[in-house]
Amino acid sequence: MLNDVLDNLLIWFRQEKRNLPWRNNPSPYEIHVSEIMLQQTRIETVIPYYLNFIKLFPNYDALANAQDEVLMKAWEGLGYYSRVMNLKKAALIIHNEYHDEFPKDYQKALLLPGIGVYTAGAILSRSYHLPYAAVDGNVLRVLSRFFLDEEDISLEKVKLKYKYELEKYMNNENASDFIESFMELGQTLCLPSKNIQCEKCPLKTKCKANLFSLQNEYPKKISKTEKKIENKTCVFLYDGVQYYLLKKEDGLLKNMFGPLIFDGHLLQKDVETILIQDGYKIKEIKELKDQKHIFTHRIWFMKGYLVYIKTPKNKKDSFTKDEINHQVAIPTCFQKFLKDLLNEF
Repeated sequence: MLNDVLDNLLIWFRQEKRNLPWRNNPSPYEIHVSEIMLQQTRIETVIPYYLNFIKLFPNYDALANAQDEVLMKAWEGLGYYSRVMNLKKAALIIHNEYHDEFPKDYQKALLLPGIGVYTAGAILSRSYHLPYAAVDGNVLRVLSRFFLDEEDISLEKVKLKYKYELEKYMNNENASDFIESFMELGQTLCLPSKNIQCEKCPLKTKCKANLFSLQNEYPKKISKTEKKIENKTCVFLYDGVQYYLLKKEDGLLKNMFGPLIFDGHLLQKDVETILIQDGYKIKEIKELKDQKHIFTHRIWFMKGYLVYIKTPKNKKDSFTKDEINHQVAIPTCFQKFLKDLLNEF
């Protein structure tokens, strides 16, 4: 049944595909960077980050030799910072072991940091035209509706089932457009719920969900585990010229700079007591607007304070407004706090 409409899909894609920057020169490196950026991030958000990143680090050699601070700053705002660190780790291996060329061997590709079944398939099919399918949420949505599949698309076995199904139709001539056509369809027409545009879809004559008007019932997906809720207090220290930001050595925000963080929602008097006990000389404390940040598995409800101090304890951890804007990598969860603070002065 799928075979009956594949020609329609490829024709539609070649006529309607969007002009995305990583499509202009689909080198393994550019596809690699774009795919890592696009994980859990919208295309519209990614494009300016991608263009800047490629300008700063145009190839695996440049990325492998990049300073972590510069790399993290270039990624600032995209979140999920482990992605960029894995990207650099993979670049180091590709630079040292594969002479700056992404390996064409599928199993070797899977051994690279940050590369899974989907990413390996995306790079190998789109750059080397090798018949490996890349099945993401967009592709799963298209196929689930097309076949009226009752299985839960969050299950790994379902993803693998469709990976092997698509690879039956792939060859070295159509591999790149084949995979991208399914991705494009899921991103532009076969959208979630109310935004579906079935009348324009090249698969509409054979799609069971369309034929039976069941588009909104698919795909099937079990409810996600509830995110853990955590209350935090964020304390920004400021001496009138520079902000004191602490580099996190481990945990969720490892290698990033941020305020002092305390568990729970502390009262102003509690913050004052803690800082005085820690040796700070306080001039004034201002309460900041509460913020909320959603991570993959948790939600932070954050209370914030700006504390005016005489001098920070450690000058190397102090940064001017300009340094924060251009040099220091700040986690996404603190961006709203800092935006308000930096706009104030």
